[in-house]
Amino acid sequence: MKQSEFGLPPEYQEIPEYFDAQNIGDDTEARNAVIESLLKEHKVQSVLDMTCGTGSQVFHLKERGYDVTGSDFSPALLDIARKKAREQHVSVTFIDGDMRKIRLGKFDAVITIFNAVGHLTKDDFEVALHNIYHNLKQVVFMCLIFSI
Repeated sequence: MKQSEFGLPPEYQEIPEYFDAQNIGDDTEARNAVIESLLKEHKVQSVLDMTCGTGSQVFHLKERGYDVTGSDFSPALLDIARKKAREQHVSVTFIDGDMRKIRLGKFDAVITIFNAVGHLTKDDFEVALHNIYHNLKQVVFMCLIFSI
């Protein structure tokens, strides 16, 4: 897959309306249930979805009472997430940010799913992990990567 100068596949900017077709499907509820189960097990209340795309997990967690913030590298995907929030009358914050750099405070958990980390070089992956650490209240490090 060809990538832009920032490592982001051009499809995320050129045809963002198809993002959900690739990432939301029959297994979405099961995936979200696993995420929520892990968060409950660790008594998580606040969550940063560092690569939220159009907000699927953000909305799922918000509906279940979590204090959740979404962040993504793609302004086009965030526009879709914000539009969904307006249409659903859901108050949630979506912030344009790079998982390697964004510092939004201290959260109980930071999630990043699908292949977001797959767009990073090995060095950038290490930078992103350090940045995840800086966005956590305490570190009981748990890494959960879903691949489709």
